Order: sequence, then structure tokens, then C-alpha cells
Amino acid sequence: WLRLMEEFLTNLDNWKFNGTTNTYNYETILSQVLQYSILINDNETYIMLQIHNGCDVRGGYTKPQIFKIPDHDYFRIAQNDVRVMCKCGYCDFTSDDCGYHWYANDWQYWNNLEEQKTQQITLDNKKAIDVEKDKNIPFEQRIEWEKTGNFGKDVVKCFKCKNPLEFGVMECY
Repeated sequence: WLRLMEEFLTNLDNWKFNGTTNTYNYETILSQVLQYSILINDNETYIMLQIHNGCDVRGGYTKPQIFKIPDHDYFRIAQNDVRVMCKCGYCDFTSDDCGYHWYANDWQYWNNLEEQKTQQITLDNKKAIDVEKDKNIPFEQRIEWEKTGNFGKDVVKCFKCKNPLEFGVMECY
């Protein structure tokens, strides 16, 4: 399919085609490998997409399907951007590299906590932290793991509200 797909795409007049991308070759938040080509002309963008169905990654792809997409850059960004939140907002972080680095997105949470400026938040080893200083605590120190003992069943919870964290994509595509 790949050879036929690329031959078809190179023979289209008035369309820009920059080769085929395989998500196996870079980090993504996707659960399956995709292989795709983006087609762009003056005012339209399409994607010719294949999904890997198993076997060796060099083969085993579906027949190509063509979809119109609003913007090829957001299609690529949506493969890496992820957000994590808890119910109270204490753990509100985003990542643009599949979760390797997290950036605080909790300005709304802190703006709503003016009345708690004098309260103390207890962290590891019963160490009390002032709410103002608490703003600089990184993601890894705002969470706790609940080990269930069953492989794949561990739960990541907010240190403050004890609710499980909810992960989602940043870009709604």
C-alpha cells in the first residue's frame, strides 16, 4: 500500500506532498502506530492515513483512507500534547513532549485560594509548606501513587484532594 500511496500522491497536480510520516519513528501519546501523508494546496489540507494492525512495523497497515483536516500542524501537535488534572485543581499540568516534562497550568487554582494563604499543606515527612511557596512544587511532588499490587492497576492521585488524576489530550482534533 505504501508504494501505491506515494506513487498516487506524487502524481497529483497543484498539491504539495512532503513524503510519508510513520509515528513509530518518534514519541507520541498514540496507542497505535500511524503512517500518513499530508496533502496541501492553496486552501485545503488532506491526510492519507493508515493504521498499523500488528505484525512487524514495516508492514501490517490498513488500506489508506483520506480525510480532510483543518490544519496539519495541529494534527502533529495533538500527537504529543497531554494534560493532567485533578478535581481540586492542585494538579493541573500540561506537557508538549508526551509527558516527559510537565508545566504548571494552575493559575486559576491559586487565584481561587486567596483565603487559604495562611493554611499549611502537609507534604512528605509531615513537612508543612506555605501556600505561596507551594506554587513552585513540581508535578512529581504533587502526586502520590496508590500501589494495588496488580500489574497495570496502580493509580496516580492528587496529593491534596486524593482523587485520581485525569489525563487527556490538549488539542481536540
